[in-house]
Amino acid sequence: MHPEWTEISVDTAERLNIARRSGKKILAVGTTTARTLEGRSLDGPEGPMLTPGAKEVNLFIHPGTLFRWKWADLLLTNFHLPGSSLIMMVASRIGDLSFTRELYQEAIRERYRFYSYGDAMLIMDE
Repeated sequence: MHPEWTEISVDTAERLNIARRSGKKILAVGTTTARTLEGRSLDGPEGPMLTPGAKEVNLFIHPGTLFRWKWADLLLTNFHLPGSSLIMMVASRIGDLSFTRELYQEAIRERYRFYSYGDAMLIMDE
Protein backbone atom coordinates (compact mmCIF):
# COMPACT_ATOMS: atom_id res chain seq x y z
CA MET A 1 0.00 0.00 0.00
CA HIS A 2 1.52 3.30 -1.00
CA PRO A 3 1.56 6.42 1.21
CA GLU A 4 -0.93 9.19 0.45
CA TRP A 5 -0.59 12.93 0.97
CA THR A 6 -3.46 14.19 3.15
CA GLU A 7 -4.67 17.55 4.32
CA ILE A 8 -7.27 18.42 6.96
CA SER A 9 -8.26 22.05 7.46
CA VAL A 10 -8.46 23.57 10.94
CA ASP A 11 -12.22 23.99 10.54
CA THR A 12 -12.76 20.39 9.43
CA ALA A 13 -10.62 18.96 12.24
CA GLU A 14 -12.48 21.09 14.78
CA ARG A 15 -15.91 20.09 13.49
CA LEU A 16 -15.05 16.40 13.38
CA ASN A 17 -13.50 16.48 16.85
CA ILE A 18 -16.65 18.13 18.23
CA ALA A 19 -18.86 15.60 16.43
CA ARG A 20 -16.82 12.66 17.79
CA ARG A 21 -16.91 14.00 21.36
CA SER A 22 -20.69 14.50 21.00
CA GLY A 23 -21.10 10.84 20.06
CA LYS A 24 -22.14 11.49 16.47
CA LYS A 25 -21.46 8.90 13.78
CA ILE A 26 -18.79 9.76 11.21
CA LEU A 27 -19.36 8.77 7.58
CA ALA A 28 -16.19 8.43 5.50
CA VAL A 29 -16.96 8.84 1.80
CA GLY A 30 -14.30 6.76 0.08
CA THR A 31 -11.32 4.74 1.21
CA THR A 32 -8.94 7.70 0.91
CA THR A 33 -11.11 9.66 3.33
CA ALA A 34 -11.29 6.70 5.73
CA ARG A 35 -7.53 6.21 5.55
CA THR A 36 -6.95 9.93 6.10
CA LEU A 37 -9.19 10.03 9.17
CA GLU A 38 -7.73 6.87 10.68
CA GLY A 39 -4.14 7.77 9.81
CA ARG A 40 -4.40 11.28 11.25
CA SER A 41 -6.02 10.25 14.53
CA LEU A 42 -4.23 10.82 17.81
CA ASP A 43 -5.26 9.58 21.24
CA GLY A 44 -6.22 12.64 23.27
CA PRO A 45 -7.42 13.04 26.86
CA GLU A 46 -11.05 13.02 25.66
CA GLY A 47 -10.57 10.18 23.16
CA PRO A 48 -9.41 10.16 19.55
CA MET A 49 -8.81 13.53 17.94
CA LEU A 50 -7.78 14.77 14.53
CA THR A 51 -4.95 17.18 13.91
CA PRO A 52 -5.20 19.78 11.16
CA GLY A 53 -2.55 20.35 8.51
CA ALA A 54 -0.87 18.43 5.73
CA LYS A 55 0.83 15.10 6.33
CA GLU A 56 1.66 11.87 4.54
CA VAL A 57 -0.32 8.84 5.73
CA ASN A 58 1.19 5.40 5.36
CA LEU A 59 -1.45 3.09 6.78
CA PHE A 60 -2.49 -0.33 5.49
CA ILE A 61 -5.80 -1.27 7.11
CA HIS A 62 -6.60 -4.96 6.78
CA PRO A 63 -8.21 -7.81 8.72
CA GLY A 64 -6.12 -9.80 11.15
CA THR A 65 -4.29 -6.83 12.65
CA LEU A 66 -4.78 -5.09 15.96
CA PHE A 67 -6.05 -2.02 14.12
CA ARG A 68 -9.11 -0.45 15.77
CA TRP A 69 -11.33 1.88 13.75
CA LYS A 70 -11.59 5.21 15.61
CA TRP A 71 -13.26 7.52 13.09
CA ALA A 72 -15.08 5.89 10.21
CA ASP A 73 -18.22 4.52 11.83
CA LEU A 74 -19.69 4.19 8.34
CA LEU A 75 -17.91 3.80 5.02
CA LEU A 76 -19.39 4.63 1.63
CA THR A 77 -17.22 3.25 -1.14
CA ASN A 78 -17.37 1.68 -4.56
CA PHE A 79 -16.75 -2.00 -5.28
CA HIS A 80 -13.00 -2.31 -5.76
CA LEU A 81 -11.37 -4.41 -8.44
CA PRO A 82 -10.45 -7.99 -7.49
CA GLY A 83 -6.95 -8.13 -6.08
CA SER A 84 -7.05 -4.54 -4.86
CA SER A 85 -5.53 -3.83 -1.46
CA LEU A 86 -8.57 -1.65 -0.79
CA ILE A 87 -10.72 -4.78 -0.52
CA MET A 88 -8.68 -5.54 2.60
CA MET A 89 -9.75 -2.20 4.11
CA VAL A 90 -13.37 -2.95 3.25
CA ALA A 91 -13.04 -6.40 4.86
CA SER A 92 -11.53 -4.82 7.96
CA ARG A 93 -14.48 -2.42 8.28
CA ILE A 94 -16.97 -5.25 7.65
CA GLY A 95 -15.07 -7.36 10.16
CA ASP A 96 -14.90 -10.62 8.23
CA LEU A 97 -12.87 -11.43 5.11
CA SER A 98 -14.98 -14.50 4.21
CA PHE A 99 -18.21 -12.50 4.38
CA THR A 100 -16.60 -9.76 2.28
CA ARG A 101 -15.75 -12.36 -0.37
CA GLU A 102 -19.38 -13.54 -0.32
CA LEU A 103 -20.58 -9.97 -0.81
CA TYR A 104 -18.25 -9.49 -3.77
CA GLN A 105 -19.41 -12.78 -5.33
CA GLU A 106 -23.00 -11.56 -5.01
CA ALA A 107 -22.01 -8.26 -6.62
CA ILE A 108 -20.43 -10.16 -9.53
CA ARG A 109 -23.53 -12.38 -9.93
CA GLU A 110 -25.77 -9.30 -9.93
CA ARG A 111 -23.48 -7.56 -12.45
CA TYR A 112 -22.62 -4.61 -10.23
CA ARG A 113 -20.20 -2.17 -11.75
CA PHE A 114 -16.78 -2.15 -10.14
CA TYR A 115 -14.13 0.53 -9.74
CA SER A 116 -14.53 4.28 -10.22
CA TYR A 117 -18.01 5.47 -11.18
CA GLY A 118 -19.38 2.05 -10.41
CA ASP A 119 -21.94 0.91 -7.88
CA ALA A 120 -21.38 1.82 -4.25
CA MET A 121 -21.89 0.13 -0.91
CA LEU A 122 -22.53 1.56 2.54
CA ILE A 123 -20.79 -0.34 5.33
CA MET A 124 -22.28 0.24 8.74
CA ASP A 125 -22.59 -1.56 12.05
CA GLU A 126 -25.84 -3.39 12.73
